[in-house]
This record gives sequence, structure tokens and C-alpha cells, in this order.
Amino acid sequence: MKKLLLLVALLGLFATACKKDTDVSASMTWNDSQHFDLKDKWKVCIYEGAITFISDSDFDNSALETINTTVGASSVVFTVNFKSFENYTVVAFFDINGNGKYDKGENAAVKFETVEAGEATSFDISIDY
Repeated sequence: MKKLLLLVALLGLFATACKKDTDVSASMTWNDSQHFDLKDKWKVCIYEGAITFISDSDFDNSALETINTTVGASSVVFTVNFKSFENYTVVAFFDINGNGKYDKGENAAVKFETVEAGEATSFDISIDY
């Protein structure tokens, strides 16, 4: 009986420790400010953690995934894998220098939220171009 209880307890721990694939989407609203001619070179990326991109060191973070997009696209979807709750930051940006990474000074919209493992989550992002 003790072995059975131990086995059930271990299975319970294993089940809660398993990572789950989770879809995180970014629903994008594009606002033509008519001040910029920024039609090409847009990217959307997802970072682990709540990143404000206020300090210079924030730009040293590496994106988990980056997706090319175009003005007018309605959404992109990332699939991330984690155990329980995690903060993620989604950034839509105009890649001025074409290096594929969000750099200081690039036109961007930044949004971060807490995501629950296994629960599809959508970020609403408003982008001025």
C-alpha cells in the first residue's frame, strides 16, 4: 500500500512538472500616422519575462522567436513551452538595420502579460507606422 501511495504521489509530481505547449498570439492593429513610410521590414518577437525596454541592458535579451510580418497583418502566433505561469513580452518593431532583433531607437509597440501554461493567450498590440 505504501508503494502504491508513493507511486501515485510521484506521478502527481511528474504531471505537474511537465511543460505544456502554449499558443501566444499577438492581435495587431495598424495605425497609419502618415508621418512615417515604414511599410516593409516589420517583425514581431516574443521574449521570456516582463521586459520594459527602458534600460539599455533590456536590449541585450534574446527573443525566443521572431516572425516577419507586414503592415496590415492581423495576427501572428507563437508556441512556447513552459510549466505553469510565465511572463512574456511581445514586441512588434520596424527593423531599421535589418539585423532581425529589436534595437534601441527602432519604431515599436511593446506589451507584456502573464501567461498560464496550456491556456491560449492573445496580446492586443497597437502599432503606429
